[in-house]
Amino acid sequence: MKNKNNEIEYGNDTQEDAANNPFLCALRKLIGHDVLLLSWPIFSKGTHKKWKHLTLAEMSNPTYLAELLEGNIGVAMGAVSGGLCSIDLDDDEWMRRFLEVNPRLNGSLRTRGARGCNIWIRLTDGCRTSCKLTTKDGNQVGEFRANGNQTIIQGMHPDTHEPYSYLVEAPPITMDFSQIVWPAGLRVPTSKIVENRVEKSVIGHSNADTQRHSNPATQVTHVVVGCAKKITALPFIPKQRHESDKLLWNMSGALLKYEREQGRQTTYPEKLAIFKEWWQGGKEHLDPSMDEIAYLSKWIKACENRQFADDETPMGRAWEDAQNAARNGLLPPEATAVCDPPMSPKMQLLVALCFYLQKLNGDKPFFLSCRTAGGLLDIPHSTANYWLELLAHEEWPNRVLKKISTGKIETRKANEYNYLPHIKHNENNSPPPNTGSF
Repeated sequence: MKNKNNEIEYGNDTQEDAANNPFLCALRKLIGHDVLLLSWPIFSKGTHKKWKHLTLAEMSNPTYLAELLEGNIGVAMGAVSGGLCSIDLDDDEWMRRFLEVNPRLNGSLRTRGARGCNIWIRLTDGCRTSCKLTTKDGNQVGEFRANGNQTIIQGMHPDTHEPYSYLVEAPPITMDFSQIVWPAGLRVPTSKIVENRVEKSVIGHSNADTQRHSNPATQVTHVVVGCAKKITALPFIPKQRHESDKLLWNMSGALLKYEREQGRQTTYPEKLAIFKEWWQGGKEHLDPSMDEIAYLSKWIKACENRQFADDETPMGRAWEDAQNAARNGLLPPEATAVCDPPMSPKMQLLVALCFYLQKLNGDKPFFLSCRTAGGLLDIPHSTANYWLELLAHEEWPNRVLKKISTGKIETRKANEYNYLPHIKHNENNSPPPNTGSF
């Protein structure tokens, strides 16, 4: 937020309450609490100040947190931040080419300084060295930022004197480096593995002292073991009382991630086998007033209630469903209704996105900003704003949205909407259901 002098303003927090500052809380919720943030002067991308010796312990230091509120905020990349990396692309054309061959990353955190963007991801197959992104002609068009590097995420850009912005405000997607597709004309980066962030003892062994990571998104990699794609409960076995509910919930998210990767739902016998391993390994730390059947019921209920894998967000899931609906000719009827002038395919996709966001939220309103919509649709956020305004206009015959509240910078909340179906959706005139109720 900027004050009257066009300076970024995070609030006047003291050291004691800096940890509860709404900007810091929102940022850490977005990118993860296992991430090291760096303090830089306003209008700066960094200085000669040494920072590579810092660890996550700094993020528990009230003085350190208070300093983050005084200027620009950077994020340390790589191992120190749980495998967080960013793909820095220098212009919009290379951003378009990259996202065209990596459609999954349309739903990952994307930020912008002056031009181009940074696409944020979490690596699960080992931390990597940073390297330049160059064309086959030798021209540099960006950078893969990993170990030993940092990326500014909040503050004021030194060239434009405008705030860094979110093109897509969603958590970074978790993936292997090998899953990244590099566009034609770009040399494959020479980034090397420098540290494997998944402990070997977790994968395919029954070590009773298996390490659990603080970020649930990193736990999903433990579910798939070796080439046999075996499912294991080892990372989620309780080691003390009063943690079973959380671990069962995390395990259900890991199972959902496995199902997404396999393209199928697991069977009841598979779920039962996972539970049996969990029960045998952790029963001595469970509530003695509950028997095995009661905990099995909790496990099955967690699997039923889990809508998103640990690296998924409602926005990412809704966007994927909207794209699938468009590809399969199953857009909601409001998107294909007669309209004068007619909706473009991208505007139809926006309607589908709103449909699925509402579907995931049940009867509750959903949040959607024009910047997030513009980033997903690859259009200017101003165009996305005009479309959303018209979709919510009371006099427009094709109205499909009701604006519940208007977003505010100080609360970091987007506009809030309800979807208004023109007709009752059923199996014959709407996309097949996935999750939630509508």
